[in-house]
Amino acid sequence: MGFVSLQNISKTFGNKFNALDNVSLEVDKGEFFVLLGPSGSGKTTLIRCIAGLETVDDGRISIGDRVITDFPAGERNVAMVFQNYALYPFLTVYDNLAFPLKARGRLKRTLWAESLANGTSPTTGFGYSLGLNPIKRSEVKRHIRERIDRVAEMLQITDILERKPGQISGGQRQRVALGRALIREANVYLMDEPLSNLDAKLRSSTRVELKNLQKKLGITVIYVTHDQIEAMTMGDRIGVINKGHLIQIGKPLDVYNMPDNLFVASFLGDPPINQVDGKVSEKDKSKITFGGFDLKLPGKPDLSGVSGKTLKLAIRPEDVELGDHGASARVLFVRSIGRTHYISVVLQETEEMITKVTTEETGVTEGTDVLVMPNLSHLDVFEKDSEELVWSAKRNH
Repeated sequence: MGFVSLQNISKTFGNKFNALDNVSLEVDKGEFFVLLGPSGSGKTTLIRCIAGLETVDDGRISIGDRVITDFPAGERNVAMVFQNYALYPFLTVYDNLAFPLKARGRLKRTLWAESLANGTSPTTGFGYSLGLNPIKRSEVKRHIRERIDRVAEMLQITDILERKPGQISGGQRQRVALGRALIREANVYLMDEPLSNLDAKLRSSTRVELKNLQKKLGITVIYVTHDQIEAMTMGDRIGVINKGHLIQIGKPLDVYNMPDNLFVASFLGDPPINQVDGKVSEKDKSKITFGGFDLKLPGKPDLSGVSGKTLKLAIRPEDVELGDHGASARVLFVRSIGRTHYISVVLQETEEMITKVTTEETGVTEGTDVLVMPNLSHLDVFEKDSEELVWSAKRNH
């Protein structure tokens, strides 16, 4: 069992909309786990259920050795970073960072628990009674200052502690929101698209900083995003979710290279994976016809079970080959971004578009007639209607 364990979680809004449908997930301690999916897929609902901001209709949630399914949010010891930062505009950055420690005497209870564990007694005096012995106000303030200073230095926001959120940039507000979560010293950190409001350059650099910070602190993070680049670059593992179903879980490159269904294949990749209609050849059940070309699959696959059905050949842009045999196509346009070349062709028989990406010079120009082939060692074939995997070179060899 993982450090965070979700077993058969279901959540319905109203009488019809199934936000989550029998979702099970295990996240290891110290792992950076990314939930990837489009808007409305259920990813935010899932982490809100973990946080206790939503109740589940069915299933069980555990953190460590505690079942927390029915715990109120304040007793789960999780911290959440929201997409819109959710900072208090009337408080300074310092007070925003301090708020989680002051709320409901959280730090006082923490100090008392730490003193009992260490076999010592906290400095006592008038005020801040815990119901056992009082703790001096100055002692609480000192610990708050120490924790804020440590987090502020880590996130490089020491020089803005006296400003208010309206007086700092979006990138700085994002750091403050992150700091407010980290200062909690929670068991699990839940992050709901925290970088989506940043510009592209800042988002890219912040990804690196956040990932490095997570590794340095060894914290457990469940991170929600619709951005497949974030998922691929940040996650130790990713879980692809759609329409309330957790479809596939694995290491980023494993999910990218070996998708379980067509949705996963199409959601990961930039440019997106090419999808071309195909049919099993009537004469040879190990061949697929696409764009007027009979493609012989390696080995001796028997595709008679999907004969007559429309198939989708899924080809990554980097796995498209222009050679001396294949389906007839014409080059529509060629564009280059630095050393990377994007070549778009259209199949002459079916008028389907295919994109090729390469760092090598091909010599093709717009209007040129070419022959297109997939790299057979990286080809996936799906059934169009069910989106289920029919044949994969990577799984069959």
